[in-house]
Amino acid sequence: MPIIEKRAEDINDFWEMISPFGSVLGAMTDPIFRGQLWGCGGTEWKLVPKIFRPDMIAYAKRGRASFSYVDHLIFYEYFHLLDFLSYCDQGGLQISFDSKLFRQLMDSHNFTSMYGIDTKDWPHPDAYHFLALAQHHGVPTRLLDWSYSPYVAGYFAASQALEFYSKDGLRDLSKSDVVVWVTDTKQFWKEKNVQVIRVPGSVSANLTAQRGLFLLGKDDHPKTRDDMVNSISLNDVFESSMVDLYKFILPSKFVGDLFGRCLKMGFSAATLFPGFDGAAKGSVEFQIYKRYAGLL
Repeated sequence: MPIIEKRAEDINDFWEMISPFGSVLGAMTDPIFRGQLWGCGGTEWKLVPKIFRPDMIAYAKRGRASFSYVDHLIFYEYFHLLDFLSYCDQGGLQISFDSKLFRQLMDSHNFTSMYGIDTKDWPHPDAYHFLALAQHHGVPTRLLDWSYSPYVAGYFAASQALEFYSKDGLRDLSKSDVVVWVTDTKQFWKEKNVQVIRVPGSVSANLTAQRGLFLLGKDDHPKTRDDMVNSISLNDVFESSMVDLYKFILPSKFVGDLFGRCLKMGFSAATLFPGFDGAAKGSVEFQIYKRYAGLL
C-alpha cells in the first residue's frame, strides 16, 4: 500500500509524531524505526541496503571480470565478508557464535556450490550474526539497520544531516529534510518478502547500544550467473504489500533542534558507539552542531 507521509510543522510536532505515546505509535504493537537524511542534492535516500546502492552496484560492475564463476552482486558481498572474517582472525578478534558450521558456510567452495546457481536463500540463518557484526562495522551487506527506539532513529537522521552540512565548505541543507521511517513488525505476517533479523546483543556493543535489528528484503525469484545486478528497495516492497510504512518528515531547518533534543535525552555518538571511537565521533559532531546552531 502507499507509504503514509506525515510532515511536521516544527520540532514539537515531530517529537509528538515519534513519541511512543503519540497518536500513531501508541496504536502499534511492535514499532521499529529508521532515521535518515532525505533529498540532499536532489537525491532521495530510499530504504536501500548499502550493498544495493547505486555506487556499490556500479563499483561491482566495474570489477565484473574478477567474478570468474558467478557475475552477481552476491559474490561481491561475499568477498567483503570473507575478507572481514580473515582480518578478524588475523587480529585475534573473537566472533560471537562462531562455529564449525559457520566456517564451512563461508568456505569459498561450499559457498559457490550452495549459491552459485540460485541465490534466493542467501543469507543462511547461520550467517546472520556475522552479517550483523560486519554491518555495524562498515562492511556493506544486504541488511538494513533499524532500531526499536524512535530517539535512536532521530539521532541518526540529525547526525546524517549535520555530516552532509559539514562537507565541502558547509553544504546547504535548505532543500533537504530528515525522515524517520516507522513500521510495525506485527504486520509482517502479511508480507513474505521482508524478513525481520534479530541477533543477540553479544554480537556487537554498537547493536546493543542502538537497540538495533535489521530488515532483509527477500527475492522469491532465483538469481543466476547471467542475471543483471539490480537494487532491492524496501520502499518498493512495502508499496506492493499490505504492511503500513510511515514516513515522518521534519524540515531541515529544525535539524539543530532535533540533534539538541537527542543529546538531552542521552542519545549521542558516545552512547550509541561505545568506546573511544564513539567518544571522538561525538566530540566532532558536537562542534558541527554548535556551528550549525550558531553557538560558535
